[in-house]
Amino acid sequence: WDLTDGTPLTTLTGHTGTVTAVACTEIDGRPIAVTGGFDETLRVWDLTDGTPLTTLTGHTGTVTAVACTE
Repeated sequence: WDLTDGTPLTTLTGHTGTVTAVACTEIDGRPIAVTGGFDETLRVWDLTDGTPLTTLTGHTGTVTAVACTE
């Protein structure tokens, strides 16, 4: 979302269930989001264009929290 006028900038498509957790950070100056949800995955996104960077699997339940640190 563009925070100045509320218009959507891109759609992150990939989760197969409800998204329950989001964290945003930067890596090498690139805005990144990490999302988790009912599909038991964490997904990492490049927010400049919505490109999925990787999917982390292995959880055995809903991902309910995500945190990023530098």
